[in-house]
Amino acid sequence: MNTKGHCYPKSIILQAVYFKLRFTLSYRDVEEIMKIRGVIVDHATIRRWVYKFTPFIESNMKKRKVKVGASWRLDETYIKVKGIWCYLYRAVDKLGNAVGHFVMGNHPAVWNYFFISNFFISHPPLMPPCSF
Repeated sequence: MNTKGHCYPKSIILQAVYFKLRFTLSYRDVEEIMKIRGVIVDHATIRRWVYKFTPFIESNMKKRKVKVGASWRLDETYIKVKGIWCYLYRAVDKLGNAVGHFVMGNHPAVWNYFFISNFFISHPPLMPPCSF
């Protein structure tokens, strides 16, 4: 992450971007939090930092993501979200870690196929499938 040409050190920039991405805060709220911490920065500057450094942070997080083993299962449960009953699909590996999730209002089989096929694209198995 190259922060050359910026008036603030890397740690300040990452802290502001973290607040914006981790919590559902507005840019003005992040500006206020940074002001409380003793850093005077404009909300427009924070917005530019978020746009510039989010792809870098995302690529680093993908590198740190733990590989999914060959054994995992898909859990389906029915939950209430904002007063509406929805299906929650979670892919869970052998150790119980959530690998992926998907919330849906209705329950057609086409969406199940969509979720599973997208899951396999983003989480290829470590072992090739068996062929008989």
